[in-house]
Amino acid sequence: MADVLAFREANPGAELAVLTADPGLIAKAKSFDIPVVTLAGRNWEQPPEKTIAEREVEKLRRENEELRRIGPAIACSVFRGDQEIEAVRLEMVHNPPLTADQIDALLTEVRARNPRVTDFSAPSDPPPSRSGPSIGFDLSRLEGPYEWRLPTQEEIDAYAQRYDSWFKDLTIFIRETPAKLDQTWVSLDLQLVLQNSGNEPAQATRLTIETVGGFLLTDLNDEDHDKAQPDFRAPATPGRFRSPPPFPRATKVFKASSRADRPGALTAVSKQMEEYRRLSGPGSVAASLSEIDRMQQLIREHGMPSGLFRSAFDHLSNPYNPFGVDRPVLHEDLLRPFIPESRDAHAFYWRKTPLRIQVERWQLECDEFQHRMDPEIFRVRVTGHVADSQPRAGAIRVTLFARNLRQPFGKTFPIRLERVDVDTRQLMTGLLP
Repeated sequence: MADVLAFREANPGAELAVLTADPGLIAKAKSFDIPVVTLAGRNWEQPPEKTIAEREVEKLRRENEELRRIGPAIACSVFRGDQEIEAVRLEMVHNPPLTADQIDALLTEVRARNPRVTDFSAPSDPPPSRSGPSIGFDLSRLEGPYEWRLPTQEEIDAYAQRYDSWFKDLTIFIRETPAKLDQTWVSLDLQLVLQNSGNEPAQATRLTIETVGGFLLTDLNDEDHDKAQPDFRAPATPGRFRSPPPFPRATKVFKASSRADRPGALTAVSKQMEEYRRLSGPGSVAASLSEIDRMQQLIREHGMPSGLFRSAFDHLSNPYNPFGVDRPVLHEDLLRPFIPESRDAHAFYWRKTPLRIQVERWQLECDEFQHRMDPEIFRVRVTGHVADSQPRAGAIRVTLFARNLRQPFGKTFPIRLERVDVDTRQLMTGLLP
């Protein structure tokens, strides 16, 4: 401040100001009526000098970032179909039981659509002829004297018993089906995508996929994944309930008549019946088609005999060929199970060949998980048990270790299981005749 005052006294006409952010200096300048230009809010000051410890931390941070840029960078995501999800949601379908009024209403609707037949009299007009691709004749169209044969009382009583039994089974079906449709195990198919987006392969990789909260994993790439225990499968949706039994109908029969009563009548009937037997007898088109169907059924049930396996068996049992028969060539596919496969250094392999169906933990390994290549995709089915109506929570945990990965990679995907009620009456309506 003394230098400023001396300058002002030596140069009375000069304009001067003090540039400072020091509050004490600002106060002194104002006391001598010297203008002040403050530095507050201008960010002109240099940052304070770092201590030795702070400079060391900054150096380590830069080295760490450099190592991350040159090493592997692991990322993991979960997809449901084509949509990426951050959390897994399982829905348990619950069918509330039908009330007594709803059951009675459904039975009334079915009885109205399928009433019991009580009129078994003959129709006033001949029934219309049936048409279709089957080979045969509609006997009601044959010319000649005929009469209607009505159902006997035994046939009517048997029909009544079948109808009552059908309606009783229908009542049981309506009462018990909703409870059978309730799920005890719920599952969801997912795709777990693992990728290395860094600048180096992950060396000596160890991958762990596990669940918490009682949820189970199934490998959908395993050929035996559909052979899980029945308890783990979703209940099969029952098919539509069967139609009511057919009722006995009046049938047309021909009267016995003589040639004197109607010349040529029996001859016409005989000719038409002979034509029917010719079209459906041995050697006919219908018989040939039936034989082809029978042969195809035998092939489906027993399979075609394989000359390949017979030849291989003869070759192995008689390698010196003492009878002079041409020695067959042993197919390489028969020896393939005994030849160890070469191991791909960039592929994931199961450790110790663990179970892959309905388990809580998987462990895999890879010699070099390649970087900036196609991701590794695991097709996974997540299954949860429904103990009660309360929601359940769990998670899928993915952990990856590598020799050149400074810190293990880990990511968690939450799982939530909730109950969803559906319209039981609407469901049952679609299953009834």
